[in-house]
Amino acid sequence: MLTPNEVKAIRERVDRATPGPWYTVKKPWIPDNIGTYVVAGNPDPHIGNPVIDCIMIDEWPAEQEYPDYSQAWDDLEFAAHARQDVPALCETCEELRGLVRRMLPAIEILATGKGIEFDQLQMIQLAGKGRAALGE
Repeated sequence: MLTPNEVKAIRERVDRATPGPWYTVKKPWIPDNIGTYVVAGNPDPHIGNPVIDCIMIDEWPAEQEYPDYSQAWDDLEFAAHARQDVPALCETCEELRGLVRRMLPAIEILATGKGIEFDQLQMIQLAGKGRAALGE
C-alpha cells in the first residue's frame, strides 16, 4: 500500500513530466514492422512533441524477416497511457484516504460498543488498519 509520502513523490514526478495526453505514433505514420515512439499533446507526430523513443532493433533471429516490435509497441502504449493513468490513480488513492478518514470516527464509536454489538477487537483492528492506511 502506498503511503501518503509515496503518493506525494509520484505526484511530483507527474508534475515534472511533459504534460499529456501522450500518444504512441502508429499508422499511417509508422508501418507495423518498424519501431515507434511517444509524442505529447497530439497523436500526429508532426504536431505532437516527442517524449519517448523506441530503440530500433538492428539484429534479430535469422528466421525472422523483420524484428519483432510487438512487445516494444505494448510497452510504449503502456508508457503513453501512464501519463494519464498515474494521476488518476493518485487521485483515487487520495479520495479513498479521505473516505477512510471520514469513516474512522464511526468505526471507533462502533468499537466502543455503544448500543450496537460488534466484536470490539475486530472493530479496533479495523480502525487501526484505517489509521495505518492514512499514515497516521
